[in-house]
Amino acid sequence: MASLNIFKKVEDYFISRLLLLKLESHELVAKLIVLLIGSFLFMSMVFLILFFIGITLSIMVGEFLGNTIYGFAATSAFFIIILLILIYFRKRIIVRPILDTVIKELNKKIEDEEE
Repeated sequence: MASLNIFKKVEDYFISRLLLLKLESHELVAKLIVLLIGSFLFMSMVFLILFFIGITLSIMVGEFLGNTIYGFAATSAFFIIILLILIYFRKRIIVRPILDTVIKELNKKIEDEEE
């Protein structure tokens, strides 16, 4: 009889542990989704700001050069150079900071559990 009781307690423990892991994983996924949505909204705003700055800069450079087309061409060339620099340094500028942020969030969760 005692062995059946022990097996039942072990089974209950594993079921409880699985439910706890499931809840913790849901919490972690929710935090990462919020982080991604926040990052997406931030990047959308940055894109809009850069878009309007680019148009303004193109018109100003075009007036300086005497032809609006030259202004848009110069601004496009400037943005293409920035794009090439970002592509070349993408691991250092883009990938590494995102990975560091995700790892920091995961470690924060682990540290909270230890306290």
